[in-house]
Amino acid sequence: MHAFYFGSGTRRLFGVYEPSRLARAKPQAALLCNPWGAEYLHAHKSLRQLAIRLAEAGVDTLRFDYFATGDSSGADGEGSLEDWRKDILMATDELRSLSGATRISLVGLRLGATLAAQASLGMRKVVDKLVLWDPITDGGEYIEELYAACRAPHLTIKEPIARSAEIGGGFDILGFPMTQRIHGELNNLSIQAIASDLPGKVRTLISNGEASAERARSALIAAPAAVVENMESLPIWFEDWPRNSGVVPARTLQQIVQWVAS
Repeated sequence: MHAFYFGSGTRRLFGVYEPSRLARAKPQAALLCNPWGAEYLHAHKSLRQLAIRLAEAGVDTLRFDYFATGDSSGADGEGSLEDWRKDILMATDELRSLSGATRISLVGLRLGATLAAQASLGMRKVVDKLVLWDPITDGGEYIEELYAACRAPHLTIKEPIARSAEIGGGFDILGFPMTQRIHGELNNLSIQAIASDLPGKVRTLISNGEASAERARSALIAAPAAVVENMESLPIWFEDWPRNSGVVPARTLQQIVQWVAS
């Protein structure tokens, strides 16, 4: 494992590189794209395990924090979906340089899956496989899910907290700023609108039920060679303590490793 910063100027992104544990004649590489906000906190352990398992299967892997999130540069509220798509492009270049791979797989969870799908449109000759794990298919519905998460029984404050216009407006969602700009970008988010243009092999994994799987199939029906698999498990990106506290979905991770490394 190698933790480092990449990028330039005021846009320094924090990354963790897991080099392949196996010697391969032709290098393989995968970029992991995080979910947003509290969902990333809940999913962090599983994403770290996924990176390790990919490396053990012979796949060089990079996970990173988007601009203005985690340990990357930028203050809370400075980032946007547009920024984070650009970060995926920059991280892809960094991974190709580190690994020597000419083509890579993009693996995204929740909002990270949808951002990866959007970013892939600008990397047709680079993206080999696109793995979408519980992707956000409709941004408006996702906003409602975030609001609902703020009303969880164990929380003291039951509604999103409004933010001042001076710091970007919008709301605090479980301690993370959903600025007015991000809110607007999410409202316009639709994976169906880009499905027919997605490059490479598209594999979608749904963990939260057949109804969600059907929505994903409908949204991705136009995607080339798309496969949607329903593999129910506890949603690692959602806090349902103590039921899923520290849970790592081993079967799901193994399926992703198998898809990427094959």
